[in-house]
Formats: sequence, C-alpha cells, structure tokens
Amino acid sequence: MAPFVGPNETVQKVLPLIGAILMGGRTYRGVLASEAARPYGGAIQVPYLVLTRGDPGSAPPGFQFLNGSMARVASSARDIAGDRYVAVLGQQAGRALLEAGELDEILIHLAPVTLGQGVPMFAGGGCDRSSNCERSASRGE
Repeated sequence: MAPFVGPNETVQKVLPLIGAILMGGRTYRGVLASEAARPYGGAIQVPYLVLTRGDPGSAPPGFQFLNGSMARVASSARDIAGDRYVAVLGQQAGRALLEAGELDEILIHLAPVTLGQGVPMFAGGGCDRSSNCERSASRGE
C-alpha cells in the first residue's frame, strides 16, 4: 500500500467524518506489514475493522475482525462508526458490500485498475445501472 501523500482537498474534508475503517484481508495484510501503510498514513485514529470469512483468532490492538453476512458486517461497522462514515478499503470488500446493497455512497480515492493494475471493482456486474453517479474530482493532485 502506498502511504498517504496528501494534501488532497477531498480527503482532508472526509477524514474527520470517518468513524471506522472496514478493510478486506489483502488490505489488512498490507497494513500489518508496515506502520507507514496505515490508512491515510495514520492521519486518523479510528477502529480498523477487518472483513474475514472465518475466525482468525485475536486481533492486534486497534483491529477488530468481522464476519458473517454482508448485512451483519455492515450493521456492525455502522454501529461502531456511530454517526460518522465507515470507510471501506479494498476492492473485494467494497464489491461484496456493493453487491449486497450495503453501500449508499462511494468515494474512490484511487483506482489502480485505470492504470492497468489491481482488481476491477465493477467487472462482471455488481453495479446497478440505476445508481446515481456523480463525478467529483480534484485536478492537479
């Protein structure tokens, strides 16, 4: 994972609104590999929630494992975040929540697939064509 390089006007507006970060296993392993790989460079201190299929045992400090249906995971994440956003990191976690109808807003900070790498988020379905999409971009950042 690349470190948070800031400043980015959109990210700076969103950071204080985040109450929890939900990530998939690949993102989690990247975060564990290096303190510098913490989401947003460690700029915010919120609970890190890890989507898992099984019970991997005890979580490191600051992390909590969530499993079960996507509805259950999303409900738990919303409860933990309180009245703030749940930021979802990782393509597979985001796609699973999207397919389960548990995402109501998507803000993409980086889409490596547009550069020829990564896993496509919307390939093979998962995005209802009736969804309302708005483009918001910060140029030159």
